[in-house]
Amino acid sequence: MRQQAKFIALLIFILMFTACGQNQNIRIGFVGTLSGPNSIVGISMRDGILLKVDEVNAAGGINGQQIELLIQDDLNDADKIKSINETFIQDGIDIIFGHELSSKAKPLFEVIKDRELTVMSPTLSTYELSGIDDNFFRTIPSNYDQGTELGNLANLESKKTLFIYTNANKKFADGVNEGYADSFSGSTEEYPVKTNIVDEAEAIVDIYKSGNFDSVMYVMNPDDVMYMSQMFFKHQIDTEIYSSNWGMAVNMLDKGGRAIEGATFVSFMGNLDGPRYLSFRDAYYEKYQKEPEFAAVYAYEAASFLFEALKESDSLGYLDIKSSLLNLGEQEGLVSPLKLDEFGDIKRKLFLAVVEDGKLVILE
Repeated sequence: MRQQAKFIALLIFILMFTACGQNQNIRIGFVGTLSGPNSIVGISMRDGILLKVDEVNAAGGINGQQIELLIQDDLNDADKIKSINETFIQDGIDIIFGHELSSKAKPLFEVIKDRELTVMSPTLSTYELSGIDDNFFRTIPSNYDQGTELGNLANLESKKTLFIYTNANKKFADGVNEGYADSFSGSTEEYPVKTNIVDEAEAIVDIYKSGNFDSVMYVMNPDDVMYMSQMFFKHQIDTEIYSSNWGMAVNMLDKGGRAIEGATFVSFMGNLDGPRYLSFRDAYYEKYQKEPEFAAVYAYEAASFLFEALKESDSLGYLDIKSSLLNLGEQEGLVSPLKLDEFGDIKRKLFLAVVEDGKLVILE
């Protein structure tokens, strides 16, 4: 009897321990720039995924497990990016979300290459990562595709474009510029902003005036886009304005004022009048008391895609999650349908958005 009692007690302990292990939180590491001049995308991305985490946890979690988001500010520093990701991996975190800028691809892959973990980004779009069978997944089309879309439009309006980009994010700019140049029948010249736009704006104006340009193409953060547009306006320069998705910020259009009227941004924001987006927008506004920026929308969509795959996965192991992600099929998204291809790259429609009366309007 005593031996039987010991056996039963041991069995109960094992069952309790197993149950506890099964009910542990699903820990996801978040990495983004949350401070400094390039933080608007990282902050919006963080806010978007946090909203989705709150919704999923309030509904009971994923297969009974709550999501725990571990947030880290990488300070837009390569060494910090590497150390954060390495620490996550050493701590047993096998799912990492974030890394919003293409300039982060190199330090990120120095850590995650050939590691068995899942990395999901809603905004890291460098085309150099396209068509590779790896552990990186994203829900944004490549930067090359963004440039192509804008180049096709510029053919109708422009002959010569000054390409102004942030040198610190050159990887992203190179892809946009290549796509633009390949689809644009006119000519382009590049100007890399090496210090900051405030110090270099007058020099850019002089280059524009002397170069017979009729358009500018921005690959910069929203603050810099608005500032440079104001400088052109101040000097009474009437130019066509094109911008990558990075420069688009709903909450910052007032900084551009009349200077940004008529500017065209490439966007993945399609149906903003649909019930899915409006429901998200209302929930986001209630939580943060502000309109959602594009990165918040993409982060919410990417998180939704990831969490749906986790529900379908046989385990939280890398290969099971990868299989679930690649076989999930087309999802509705907030603004347009999205689906991953066999390499973990997204297939979704691109849109163009123009500023009219201080608001972004999607072009049909």
